[in-house]
Amino acid sequence: MNKNIEYKILIVDDLLEDRESIKRFLSKPIEFKYHFLEAETGEQALEALNNCKPDCIILDYMLPDVDGVNFAKQMNDDPRFNDIPIIILTGRGSEEIASRSIKVGIKDYIIKDNMNSETLTRSVRYAIDEAHSDLAFRDSERRYRTLVANIPGAVYRCAAGPDWTMEFLSDPIKEITGYPAIDFINNSVRSYAGLIHPDDRKMVEEETAKGLSGKDPFVLEYRIVDSSGDIRFVHKKAQKMFNEQGELLWLDGVIFDISKRKHIESQREKLIKDLEKALATIKTLKGFIPICASCKKIRDDKGFWKSVEYYIKERSDVEFTHSMCPDCNKKYYPEIFNK
Repeated sequence: MNKNIEYKILIVDDLLEDRESIKRFLSKPIEFKYHFLEAETGEQALEALNNCKPDCIILDYMLPDVDGVNFAKQMNDDPRFNDIPIIILTGRGSEEIASRSIKVGIKDYIIKDNMNSETLTRSVRYAIDEAHSDLAFRDSERRYRTLVANIPGAVYRCAAGPDWTMEFLSDPIKEITGYPAIDFINNSVRSYAGLIHPDDRKMVEEETAKGLSGKDPFVLEYRIVDSSGDIRFVHKKAQKMFNEQGELLWLDGVIFDISKRKHIESQREKLIKDLEKALATIKTLKGFIPICASCKKIRDDKGFWKSVEYYIKERSDVEFTHSMCPDCNKKYYPEIFNK
């Protein structure tokens, strides 16, 4: 609790003297400031809640229109009020009341005859501090889940063993593997390690062992077999988490589907090889070509003699068309072209 904040306390009790006692008990420690709201019935309490949200509710178990536990359950079922801590007061001890109180999330249970300034103040401080911690935790969890939801991959926490037993795994894993995240938690249905392609398992085990040997993060790329039997490439980042004694606790990280990237890289490599092959062919045509001085056939790399036309067509996209030059026309058809 913060000494500079005035905390609002809603007291719900049909007896004025009991409400006054509660205010008197809480007002004795002067280091904390309180603003008191009062109600005699459950209905009045609901009206007060709609007008002003308190930091804590002190509630008598026996109200004229509702018992305190049922009223607390009403609060917990309402998302507007389910984060307000409730302390219940009763005139007599009862295991049944105590059990019902715990089940509906009541923070403390005090018998009025045993109540004094110290016990009530301690109970209120604890209830408010715990509620603020819960609120901060829920806010942190909400921000974490929002962050996780915007990461283009599956966020995980897993054991540092060979099976990579998952303690947490975000929903995008279904887009990668075809299986829901819940299947992998504690290996309840299947293990994530079981999806690794058989040909990659030894490599993954060896690289994981290397990665675990130091304290720096490490990265793995390998293939998995998804629910459809298709092969996918994944990129896995792993950050080792240690306790204060330097002992490895677990691995945190992200799994990305890089199948599209791998396909593009494969296509690029094929294109490079095709271009290199074409370039090698062009260089052959530019080099020394052994040609027969008589028939003009060309000897290829394997020692076979081939016609000029066949040799060039075999090494390029050239297509030949046939006609005769003027000199050959005169040589072979003199009766026509020598006139």
